[in-house]
Amino acid sequence: MKKKFSVFLISVALLGGCTMHGDISSSVTEQPKTYQLFEHKEGETELDNFYNYCPTSFEEDGVRHIYYCANKIHGNVTDYVAYRRGEKNEEGLWVYGELQYVLEPTENTWDSRHVCDPSVIKGEFTYQEEKYSYLMAYLGCVTSDNTKNEVGLAVAKAPEGPFIKIDSNPICHYELNDNKGFQWGYGQPSMVSMDKKGKVLLFYTVGDGSSTYTRVEKWDFSSLDQPTMISDSYKRVITRGLKNLNGNQDYISNADFAYDATSGRIYMIKDDHPMPEGASVSSSSTIYYLEEDFTNPDFYPGYTLFNVVGDAWNEMDHIDISVSGFDLNHNTGFVTDPYGWTLSNKSIDCLFTASHNYSSSFWGTLGSYRIYQYTMEITE
Repeated sequence: MKKKFSVFLISVALLGGCTMHGDISSSVTEQPKTYQLFEHKEGETELDNFYNYCPTSFEEDGVRHIYYCANKIHGNVTDYVAYRRGEKNEEGLWVYGELQYVLEPTENTWDSRHVCDPSVIKGEFTYQEEKYSYLMAYLGCVTSDNTKNEVGLAVAKAPEGPFIKIDSNPICHYELNDNKGFQWGYGQPSMVSMDKKGKVLLFYTVGDGSSTYTRVEKWDFSSLDQPTMISDSYKRVITRGLKNLNGNQDYISNADFAYDATSGRIYMIKDDHPMPEGASVSSSSTIYYLEEDFTNPDFYPGYTLFNVVGDAWNEMDHIDISVSGFDLNHNTGFVTDPYGWTLSNKSIDCLFTASHNYSSSFWGTLGSYRIYQYTMEITE
């Protein structure tokens, strides 16, 4: 599984779908600021050992497409990439349809144990003489101890798939090294299109046994038979301006990114650290933005990430128990347009996994992982 920097949500109080918590509005004429998107299955109870987490979503032609991580068999911890299609109802709520599993582990390969952490964008991609419009980056692994994770790619002609894994996977291959620490590997990818065609910013978490951080690379995925990293494109994402829950410097893991074409900003939503005692995921997540320089003649989406000169992240908003009513709030993602660009410069819908923290019950915690939406107003 991936979010082994994190992972899973729901108790009896949640069973029934779209149950409101904390300060959540109960209005039926206006979309509440925070609400649960769906149950794993209709009429589920606390005895159903299923989990949903790590969402990513885009809106195209009035339809929202959400991808996330879920298990397929009751009580079995094996990650699959799940998908649902959403449309707005008369009350302004996004209502999601039937669950589909669109990516699964492939036996006797690099991702035979888990596939998870999806990120999907639209573009122009060619693979084995076929044209595809949708590209998925995902975490795959062969281990059950959360080590040696890697990042792969899959393509599809429609948002719902079918998704086809490319032969050159993993696109980000992790080699074990001499570091004595826990070698989590590469994973938790997030993609943002640079040109709405084949050039892509690829972000992913690195856990190399000596440190944990997030890396960003520029890729040309126009031809997936020969994916090409653009020259001088590797960078460690800056952490200046980030604060952990103790008020000290924080690091970046388990993050999602989006580009705002009206301001040039890069937005980031990330898990906060440290994690609560006895938990493997975070209690809260924070949204930041990084200003971009539109006036620079060399500007492109993400320019500042590769040309840092004293820049720092600015905090915008925070998702914690006061927002969700849950102890654990983690594994987040933005709702964007199909290219990973923001839908509005007034607000951003943020998706997150909320769950209870039952330190003495593995499935009590994991089985409560469910996905929520929080609408963040942009105030600066």
